[in-house]
Amino acid sequence: MNSTPEQTDQIKTGHTTPETALIVNDYPYGFRLRTKIRYWITTDKKKGDRFYSQTLNPKTNIWNKPKSSTYSAVMIMISNAQDHITYRSISLGWSGDDELKRFLDFAGDYSFNEHQQNKIKDCQAINNTNKHISVKCVNATGWTPEESARHKEQQRKERIKIGMVYRQERKKLDD
Repeated sequence: MNSTPEQTDQIKTGHTTPETALIVNDYPYGFRLRTKIRYWITTDKKKGDRFYSQTLNPKTNIWNKPKSSTYSAVMIMISNAQDHITYRSISLGWSGDDELKRFLDFAGDYSFNEHQQNKIKDCQAINNTNKHISVKCVNATGWTPEESARHKEQQRKERIKIGMVYRQERKKLDD
């Protein structure tokens, strides 16, 4: 029986700075050399989580410049079936209900920090809000300036309503 990635992936915890990074020995460096590589995930209060990797220059024994991913709302470091270090993540507005559920089911009793917990609630609130939104495309070609202004004002009011629904959905999650 073949196992799915979810069954073989292992969560790695506690690696949040270069000093507490997960270090992998015997990592390829160029064509012939071997070195160490370290991995960690940082949390920025406003931007979310970011995955870093950094190799040790085997010639100078100095750490090279770290390489970073783009930000995601929440990340978890994992070791996959090939024993490679990578991450799982969710993104605000992009991770739907199913993806969020799979992420949280995989995480199990993972201890999310306060900012990650808030980002998860933000994601849930956005998904709940999106259920109340419908999109309609209109052809504005040939509209008079008054018609354009009226439509623009209507859209402004809709954005306010969406914001109110989001705040209500987010408040439900905090109660």
